[in-house]
Amino acid sequence: MTAEAARQKIAFLSNLGRNEGLAGSDADALRSIARMVGDESLEAEAAAQSAEIQARNVEFQLEDLEIELEAAQANLVALLPETEDLLFVAVDVTAQTATQGSLSLSYLNLYEANWYPGYEFDLTTGETPEVQITRRVLVSQDTGENWQNVKLNVSTLQPAGQNSASRMNSRRMFIREKVVQKPASDSFGNLEEPVVEAPVIVEETQGFMIDPSSVQGTGVTYTLPNPISISSGQSIAEFELDSLTQSAEVFALATPRYDDTAYRTARFTNPYDQNLLASSLARYLVNGALVAADIGPEIGPGEEIELGFGPLYGLVVDRDVLSRSSGDVGLISRSNEDLQRAQIQVENLTNETWPLRVIDRVPFSEQSDLEISWTANPIPTDENVDNKRGILAWEMELTPGQSKIIELNTTLSWPEGMVLR
Repeated sequence: MTAEAARQKIAFLSNLGRNEGLAGSDADALRSIARMVGDESLEAEAAAQSAEIQARNVEFQLEDLEIELEAAQANLVALLPETEDLLFVAVDVTAQTATQGSLSLSYLNLYEANWYPGYEFDLTTGETPEVQITRRVLVSQDTGENWQNVKLNVSTLQPAGQNSASRMNSRRMFIREKVVQKPASDSFGNLEEPVVEAPVIVEETQGFMIDPSSVQGTGVTYTLPNPISISSGQSIAEFELDSLTQSAEVFALATPRYDDTAYRTARFTNPYDQNLLASSLARYLVNGALVAADIGPEIGPGEEIELGFGPLYGLVVDRDVLSRSSGDVGLISRSNEDLQRAQIQVENLTNETWPLRVIDRVPFSEQSDLEISWTANPIPTDENVDNKRGILAWEMELTPGQSKIIELNTTLSWPEGMVLR
């Protein structure tokens, strides 16, 4: 009996006892039956709730089992021998006595196996900050063969690329009699100018397009330290190549023209005697915590580099244009003078002292008629940063709760009748 059916039966019996005017033992019997049915309905409802709870638990267990099943199937695929028809190689060995040996097989496969560089930069802060650089190799293969405990070498060499210098072919030039075309007329009888076609020049080329950034000299080969296993068709697998630690200088870097907060930055030198190749996958960590996943720039051996390690939201920066004499802050001004007053404010809301480097710019000109002058308070620590004209830098130290203001005034003047762009 369902709970709803039991409720309906109780209501019927109760109404029957009231409406029919039963008394005495008959009425008591009806009430007893009603109570009994009510108890049965409560038991049925409790059993239904218990069954529903058990069903939900079974569903959760099924989800976990499905995940375990998928993982087991992936492992099974990696262990099973390949079923695709491949080239079969047989080697006959004859020996007079029991012996041992090894067989080395090499072949060229240009397209079914690929690798990419990956990096992990882990910045450790404190009194002696340092960056741990971990080089990684991302590998994928679809050769039809499962690689089991193989020694893997990866290289920047490109066997499918151009092997030799392009050939220079001779080019024959010739002339021919000019063909005079009659002028065409439009619908009103007016003569139209003849159409003169430009000569078509076909350049003969030879060779393949190669990405030069992936080839360092004659190429670099890396050997993974431990044997690896990758099943054919598996998604990209990641393996660690090696790791080095280098001391670093840590500071906050701010560009108020574009950002409203400063960024933790580390300056260090590449400790490897090889290039750190450009990578589309680099992880940036601070004291072991992941703060960003971005591209990795190419860094030459012994090259000094600055890398960002996430925002410092407690270092607030703001840049405001207080006034501009030539009207709205647009790209085109028809006045012969442009005066701009800008103010940069930096504030430290953290509980520690930060060395801060602020970057801004002033325009520059290569025309003698366009005169540009500027003043700044305080005076910038550095001008033409990274050999870029007009880029200014201020270096300062901000204690907790401290704020500082930089004022930057720029004046541009040019002759009447000319337009500033």
